[in-house]
Formats: sequence, structure tokens, C-alpha cells
Amino acid sequence: MPKILVVDDNYDILQLLIDEFTDEGYDVILAEDGRDGLEQIYRHRPDIVILDLTMPVLTGYDVLRELRSDPSMKDLPVILLSAINASEGEQIAALLGATCYTKKPWEREHLLALINSTLKDAKNPDGHPTAKNGIDQCPNPTASSRPGSIDWRSNIGVLSVLAQVPAIRPPCLNGRDISCLCCAIVDLR
Repeated sequence: MPKILVVDDNYDILQLLIDEFTDEGYDVILAEDGRDGLEQIYRHRPDIVILDLTMPVLTGYDVLRELRSDPSMKDLPVILLSAINASEGEQIAALLGATCYTKKPWEREHLLALINSTLKDAKNPDGHPTAKNGIDQCPNPTASSRPGSIDWRSNIGVLSVLAQVPAIRPPCLNGRDISCLCCAIVDLR
């Protein structure tokens, strides 16, 4: 039975998701903030993480940065579930190395399809995690949401959001150099 870790600071959302996932036969682990989420990830080694971005103590941005910097966790599937708008969420997911993004409020069937698809894609025939990361693991991805294909000139809002996150500072944004534009945004703060 696959293990899902849900990391969200909203108790009501945690309860809804635990009910939905246990009804589908998943083993569910909960965490109420990013720090607790990281502890649960290293303690329980879940098959997939459902992660909110805006939380106290340690944000989802921080959690993703930590996971993607750890060679043993860089391939762990992470679905972002947050209230930011869909196009920004998809682009942030691509930049930070999340598997994909879906918006709150979510549709039960859509979220379950994302989880099932991601779990299926996360293991190769030998049972080992694949090296895939990024938005292209989501069902029906759009070309503009794939890593490396973002038009930075038309997405200044995404960059300004990312530039304000303490865990993410120019010039790299998870290894993708967008130096001049990103540095200009940080300098405007």
C-alpha cells in the first residue's frame, strides 16, 4: 500500500485529505508544517508527498529546496497543492523541481488521478525510482509549463513571488540561471 505524506497547516484540509486517501486504500501520514513534514519524510520514507507552499515554521518552498538538495530525496515525487493561481503554481513547481501542481480547492478525482499517475511514473520496471523530475510528469502537461520553456519576460509575477522567498535567492533558483531579471526583481524589494 503506497504511503502518502500530506503537509499542510490547515487542520480541515488535512482531515479532508486523510479521509479521501484512506478511502482509496492509501497509508496516510500527516504533517502540520514544513519542519514536521521533513521529519516525517526522513522517518517514514513516503512514496509521494502532497505539499502546501505557504505554511508557518518552514514553507513548502523550503521543504522542496531541502529535498532537491539531498541526493537520496531528489527523486521523491512531490505534488504541490496550494491556493496560488494555476499558471504561477505550475511554473513554480517546474522551477523548484516538484512533480506537479494542483490548485486549492481541488477536485477529488483530479487529485487522485495525479497521485496515481505520479506513483505509476515514479517507478521503473525494476522498482527503482526514475530520474524524472518536473512538471512533465503531470497528466496532459502544457509545453509552457515544462522546465526550461518558461517565457521569463511574460512571467514577472512568478519571479517576483519566488524572489521574495527567503529559501530561494538569485542567481540560481534551483540551478536555473536567470540572473539579470531575477536580480533586478530582488533589488526592487
